[in-house]
Amino acid sequence: MKFGALCNLASGTIEAIKHTNRMERELPLFFRLSGHFRPDDIWVGDALYGAYVAIGHSVVMGVDAVARLEGSRKPHLMKDHPLGPNEWLVTWTKPNAKPGYLNQRQWEAIPGTLKLRMVRVTLNRPGFKPLKFYVVTTLLDRRAYPGKWIGEMYLRRWRLEVGLRDLKTTMKMEMLRTKTPRMIYKEFLMFIIAHNMIRCLITQAAAEHNQPVLSISFKGAIDVVCLYANVLMCARSAKTRKKLFPEMIGAIADQKVPFRPNRIEPRAVKRRPKTYPPLMATRKQYRSQFRKQFLK
Repeated sequence: MKFGALCNLASGTIEAIKHTNRMERELPLFFRLSGHFRPDDIWVGDALYGAYVAIGHSVVMGVDAVARLEGSRKPHLMKDHPLGPNEWLVTWTKPNAKPGYLNQRQWEAIPGTLKLRMVRVTLNRPGFKPLKFYVVTTLLDRRAYPGKWIGEMYLRRWRLEVGLRDLKTTMKMEMLRTKTPRMIYKEFLMFIIAHNMIRCLITQAAAEHNQPVLSISFKGAIDVVCLYANVLMCARSAKTRKKLFPEMIGAIADQKVPFRPNRIEPRAVKRRPKTYPPLMATRKQYRSQFRKQFLK
């Protein structure tokens, strides 16, 4: 199963999800999720969503976009109308071929040309050469949305990738336990609900204790909620539970993570896997096969 998620950049909650089979591309999921956008919203995406059809569809809906420049477009060929240091006004032309995942009505609604703002973002990392890349956006007002703000907005998108890691790894959603597609989807929804609950509690703790949301540990919040869940269930009255809830929010606010910019961790497994062969059949079949070999 492949799923696309519409995440809130401020709190990290998942506001909408769409799922499909693993062979379908991501852009069709984006168009299915676009129905949850509201006018004047701003969405942020990586280079895959810097496609003409995605940005053009957003313009039709009255939604602004911030996306990394698509790899097939050459920035040096687009610098004809400078707006200031590291900023240019560019004009894109609608492709000739209609993508298969768009119907004719959607394709005809997309405008023939797009006026976009291209911003060059420079990421300075200690010990490394500056990393430069380009971001395109429909936010043309330089005073309301400075180029530095556009770059910081795109870099914050990585927090959503970390949030998906919390969902899959920290909450152990990497391997679903149910067997049928219907039950798998229900189990998947329960993980989303639990994830959003933790994110809402973190947001409430950050607001009440005047802390940044990113400074509170997601894993620490889970541990606190699991600890207080038993205490709240054993409380004898609603009045007692009402007193315990602020204590839980305060304990969540105390679960802080240090500020570690540009942190690098290897994508490697520390524990070595067992040398047993993988289970390629049911246990019943393995048992019958073992009995036959044992009785020979």
